[in-house]
Amino acid sequence: MPQIPFMALTATADDTTRRDIVRLLGLNDPLIQVSSFDRPNIRYMLMEKFKPLDQLMRYVQDQRGKSGIIYCNSRSKVEDTAAGLQSRGISAAAYHAGLENDVRAEVQEKFQRDDLQIVVATVAFGMGINKPNVRFVVHFDIPRNIESYYQETGRAGRDGLPAEAMLFYDPADMAWLRRCLEEKPAGPLQDIERHKLNAMGAFAEAQTCRRLVLLNYFGEGRQEPCGNCDICLDPPKQYDGLMDARKALNDLPGQSTFRDGLRGGGPARGQQPAHPRDGPR
Repeated sequence: MPQIPFMALTATADDTTRRDIVRLLGLNDPLIQVSSFDRPNIRYMLMEKFKPLDQLMRYVQDQRGKSGIIYCNSRSKVEDTAAGLQSRGISAAAYHAGLENDVRAEVQEKFQRDDLQIVVATVAFGMGINKPNVRFVVHFDIPRNIESYYQETGRAGRDGLPAEAMLFYDPADMAWLRRCLEEKPAGPLQDIERHKLNAMGAFAEAQTCRRLVLLNYFGEGRQEPCGNCDICLDPPKQYDGLMDARKALNDLPGQSTFRDGLRGGGPARGQQPAHPRDGPR
């Protein structure tokens, strides 16, 4: 069907994925238009987990009734988290593919009408969701790839007003996802998933502007920090241990030769170093 025009549309595709789309559809020298992935009104934040549910409750309470979505990686986590919020008087409901269609439809309708403050959901909650005044999106578990993270955080702030994307992070969650991945059959698909998971881990562990990490992943080469993420707003404290190391070495008795070696010095050529047991013979 060479005369039939094709159009391929996607919200999240890095350069490799775009090339795959062209190849799989058999497109010949197509026009490719890529808009910016930047959502400047979204503040990207990360919170390290230590008492996750308590931290989540405080975070939600700080939102003062604003509309939000909380994503979890499993149905059981969705149910438990929604129940925890409800027990503290917060307007929340669970949403996942295991619920009856009418239950899911009711949750979605209440959320759209602002009769429900928070939806706690798996990735099943997304298609067709276009609620302009979502003020925050929380990932209570780390996603498996940046594409999912970007799509889901992109449901915040569609009215153009300030919004926040909060990622709750525990390195143990990444370790669990990696173990699950390694249990899959080896092959090209596993390699791709590993690459994407590693990129998501790098985003979570970033010590530089998170927006730059996100945009550079999609091939949008930015250089200037955004000033609107947790790293930019509160840069990680850096510690230079060189002076303390030098002081510790200076305080060690009988370590002059060792110190000289570290400093690039040492005994002259042909000269034997002194040894504590050396003496007149």
